[in-house]
Amino acid sequence: VSGLKLDARAQRVSSRPGTASFDVAIDSVSTGTNDIRGIALAAKLQEQDVNITFAVAGPARIELGLNGQLHDDRRGIDLQALTLALPGERWASEGTARLRADDKELSLSKFRLVSGTQALAIDGARRGQDISAHLALTDLRLGQLPTALIDPKLRLDGLLNVDVQVSGRTDAPKVVARVDLKQAQYDTLSKIDAKLNARLEDDQLQASLDFGAPFLAGSGSVGSLTAALPARD
Repeated sequence: VSGLKLDARAQRVSSRPGTASFDVAIDSVSTGTNDIRGIALAAKLQEQDVNITFAVAGPARIELGLNGQLHDDRRGIDLQALTLALPGERWASEGTARLRADDKELSLSKFRLVSGTQALAIDGARRGQDISAHLALTDLRLGQLPTALIDPKLRLDGLLNVDVQVSGRTDAPKVVARVDLKQAQYDTLSKIDAKLNARLEDDQLQASLDFGAPFLAGSGSVGSLTAALPARD
């Protein structure tokens, strides 16, 4: 880590949140294979209003911004605006999402992030041992993923759709998942289509896979496979 700068200020008024700010700047961080440059983090709390920004200058420019409002008991936050700027595209939240973490529940509701036709939607909650969650990823363009995450030499591309639903209890959840990959490309392979359907219920896993490409096509399935979950204390 080189060129680290830190600036933090805080003020508290009675028993309620007052004003606090936090700023960090790092010139570069070496990960062994990449040098991440121009890292900047800034956070500000004004009464119940929260503002956070995060940016990386290189190897690819990434900017993240969040605006929200803390709940009165400070055990949750209403996420009013979330933005993520990547090279060639910008993601932004729609509506107000609610994040809650207290003695009764851990939940995220009405979270939706979109970029053109691409969308990520999450609704989920755990209350005691009961769990309910739904994640939907729509038309993710793999070729637009940041080079910091995907090596461009892999020539990865295609449209990815994912839908996962979880219900029941944490010790024996029911999980239904669907994955759809369209016109994918990987290295020298192209025009790959694949569909995966999977279901986990009563510790039994059922799954099917269909795929097709100019050079190969096929399908497969798992009728009943016991899936042991980790033991809980």
